[in-house]
Amino acid sequence: SDKHFHYRIHDLRASFGMNATERLMGLVQKGTITLSRARIIVKDLLWHESFVTTDLYLNYHGQMDTIYQAINDYGKQLQEWVEQAMNGMDVADE
Repeated sequence: SDKHFHYRIHDLRASFGMNATERLMGLVQKGTITLSRARIIVKDLLWHESFVTTDLYLNYHGQMDTIYQAINDYGKQLQEWVEQAMNGMDVADE
């Protein structure tokens, strides 16, 4: 076991909140419940005083998707530059 691994009760609560959010967002996508209803359920489940905190959970995946897309796009651009540089070197070597 990793003696440097630490968790707090809040970590378990946050995991529960993210799992509940994922399930509820699936229901929203299916049209079973509204986004407004999902927002209220998450707020109530986690006992948030403000929707500001709840919205962080609801927006998390969208933010992560945007971040991953930016990373992937940057990686593709780097790969393109590397290939262009390698092709330029091949032409110069001939």
